[in-house]
Amino acid sequence: MPHTPGPWIAEVVDRSDWIDIVRMNGKSKSLPFAACKHFDQEANAKLIAAAPDLLAACQFMMRKVEDVRTERRAAGQVTTNQDEAEVAMIQAAIDKATK
Repeated sequence: MPHTPGPWIAEVVDRSDWIDIVRMNGKSKSLPFAACKHFDQEANAKLIAAAPDLLAACQFMMRKVEDVRTERRAAGQVTTNQDEAEVAMIQAAIDKATK
């Protein structure tokens, strides 16, 4: 399921106490595709706005982790339970965002 590509921003708007989540395209902004009440949802709005960047960072890290795992296997090294738990946590976040 594709998402609206980033970057997204959380923007306080002039209408009362709402924060809109919009997509930036250069200097122009999309119509809002989500909104939160400002007084109790500012942190949620910022997290929503960061979602595309967080997903991209997780996907980048998974590629790097796979490179390291391949190198370790080639050198005869084994991965630890901690390694596997960290990989599972990153993959779970990616899956939550994409499936």
